[in-house]
Amino acid sequence: MKKKSKLDAPRAKKAAIQMIAQGRSQAEVSRQLHVLESQVSRFVNRDDIKGLIEEETYSLMECLPDAIENIKGIVRGMKDLPPSNHKGRELGYRASLKISETAGITPVQGQASNVTMILQQNNVDLCPEALEALTKHLLQEPEVIEAEIE
Repeated sequence: MKKKSKLDAPRAKKAAIQMIAQGRSQAEVSRQLHVLESQVSRFVNRDDIKGLIEEETYSLMECLPDAIENIKGIVRGMKDLPPSNHKGRELGYRASLKISETAGITPVQGQASNVTMILQQNNVDLCPEALEALTKHLLQEPEVIEAEIE
């Protein structure tokens, strides 16, 4: 008789499927669920599990438009937050950072020239204040920007 895997327990099975569908690595799943990576590998390669992972992925994709609207709302609302709302401003900053990463514009050293090139290629003219703020943040390390928020 074949020994059952810890991953076949209903809670562990659901958790593993959700984590894989969310894009987490097999190594991370194995650490979270306290099983060997080889067990996770065998688990995700089973035909019955592949279908469940695919279903969970589609389920997450259905939420994508709402998630995007939420992030846009956070970013847009950031300008109206009082300086004392540290949590809200941090959330807004992190959402803005994710959007800029997704767009290929990340606030790390060396990226300012890339941003300038993109803006020039698309004939985008920024007001001097926006250009100054963008340049300032692109030339700073992310840790420095996060420290400014606190």
